[in-house]
Amino acid sequence: MVKDEINVSGYTTSYGLDPFRVDKEFVIHSEDSQSEVVKRMIDEGAIVLGKSNQHIFGLGAFGLNPHYPRLGNIFNSSHIPGGSSSGSAMFAGIGGPLALGTDGGGSISIPAANNAVSGLKPTEGKLSVKNYDNAAPGLVAIGFIGQSFEDIAEGYMLTSRQWPTSQVADTLQDLRIGIDPQWFEHASKEVAETTITCLERLTDSLEQSGATPNLLEMDYLPKGFEKPLWDTHAVLFGRGEAEGKASYIDKGIPAEIELALIMGLSLDQSTIEKAHENKKRLAHHFQNNVFSKVDIIAMPTLLTTAPKASRPWFESFDNGELNLPKTYLMTAHTGLANLTGGPRITVHCGFDEDNLPIGLQLMGDDNSEYLLMMLGALVEKSIYKRDKDHPAWKKRPYFDPMRNAWSVNQEPKIKSKL
Repeated sequence: MVKDEINVSGYTTSYGLDPFRVDKEFVIHSEDSQSEVVKRMIDEGAIVLGKSNQHIFGLGAFGLNPHYPRLGNIFNSSHIPGGSSSGSAMFAGIGGPLALGTDGGGSISIPAANNAVSGLKPTEGKLSVKNYDNAAPGLVAIGFIGQSFEDIAEGYMLTSRQWPTSQVADTLQDLRIGIDPQWFEHASKEVAETTITCLERLTDSLEQSGATPNLLEMDYLPKGFEKPLWDTHAVLFGRGEAEGKASYIDKGIPAEIELALIMGLSLDQSTIEKAHENKKRLAHHFQNNVFSKVDIIAMPTLLTTAPKASRPWFESFDNGELNLPKTYLMTAHTGLANLTGGPRITVHCGFDEDNLPIGLQLMGDDNSEYLLMMLGALVEKSIYKRDKDHPAWKKRPYFDPMRNAWSVNQEPKIKSKL
């Protein structure tokens, strides 16, 4: 399945809009204008089943699209699915093996975490953006959502044409995991406790394989950078999307999407320049003060489980909503990897008392995708075995959690593949 904003031969690209409700022409793409990532998948035998819906223009973390009937979270339809790659995550959630998404601030990790599936945002520029309309270069990356990291690793290998090296196995033997307590403390109590337990199971799995993981307490961000982190991402992403989609203003797009574009265009030059300076400072800090000391950093993917939607699932064709407090709960951690440019995964960790999923986020240095995917696969194996009889799985059709867990005779094969 391919997110709507990625070009596929034989389909239009309408960025989540209903072409019949907008005064714009959407052409049907040919093989010449097809995304390079999609072409590489098809060349290797992948079958494209169709396009998946999204939050319009990717300008939202909820996955609520006022042009279509609302998607509900797989585990509770009164809660949001998360976005913007909502349709891609839900395709994986109901049994689809692999979906392409895009991520400019958490658009893969947010819906993946909310629907208990796995997600990868690669290093910025690692997957080709040829024939992809990237409205926010330097922030947005094409990535994957799937039922397992084995599936995601295969898709990543085919599209990146990068193969793992022995360095992955060497790093696993003495893995250094950075933990910033503040990034757990400002999450909800249940989310923090669940992700800490998830980390403990990861280190146990590594120790059982003969490795010696080390948890190191550290500060992720430069001093006083907590607020500028979110502000910087909001300015750069909002401005990039606004400049790329300005031609849609006054063309019938939903009111809150139009307002977001107008707000992005209204940012003054000094604000934009300061945001670019903050981005450079942050990338330099992570290279010199974070990933020089640890191999990965860990945190909850989201600060809370999926919030309730503001309207019933059967209502459609309204103007949606701009809800910055809830948006912050979804994006406070995920935008970090877009600003540094490094890879990020989210992996399912467990459920809250309402049977809503909770995700663990792991970030690595540039080009550490295979290391992150191997760690994600270890967590999948441990959590699925622990929760194989959890009642929440009944809410997710056509899914057997144990199908994703490694069996003893599969493990060497999977390790060699990763």
